[in-house]
Amino acid sequence: MPLNAISEDLPPHLEETVQSISRLHADHRRGAEGLQRLSERLTRFFSQPRFTALITLAILAWLLVNALEIFGRLPSFDPWPFQGLQVLTSVTVLYMTLLGSYGNS
Repeated sequence: MPLNAISEDLPPHLEETVQSISRLHADHRRGAEGLQRLSERLTRFFSQPRFTALITLAILAWLLVNALEIFGRLPSFDPWPFQGLQVLTSVTVLYMTLLGSYGNS
């Protein structure tokens, strides 16, 4: 639905509030440093369902490749209990948390 269609249905005081918020966002974007803009883009990407699907597929592929070692088909690069995956996941969560907190400051 286009923004104009939404704004036609809003009472004047709500339209004014929406416009004020829009101006605040525009002012923030103009004054933001490169690192802040990068943090916002990454935070937006991390919050999309597509990112969740990509991470899920990556973890499943990791587990599958390492599970094939049980059947003797491939050498395992991260045998059970998948400590490499645990470290990678922990570091990813740490970075996502830091980016999220940086983007909110």
